[in-house]
Amino acid sequence: MTIDTTTQNIRFPSSKNMCDYSWQTPQAGLVSGMDAGQRNAVIAAIMGDVSSSVQEAPTQVFVQ
Repeated sequence: MTIDTTTQNIRFPSSKNMCDYSWQTPQAGLVSGMDAGQRNAVIAAIMGDVSSSVQEAPTQVFVQ
């Protein structure tokens, strides 16, 4: 079996948009069993980490 990897840059207009996109992928399973309070706390923590470590995209880019 051969596994090929690909690296791509994806830009989002904000850290919230990045989190919203992430929860529409298989990563959603990580928070699916949490109640709303727990889930919101995890999302807020991720957004805080992302916001402090990346530059916001200057224009909106959509992933298809």
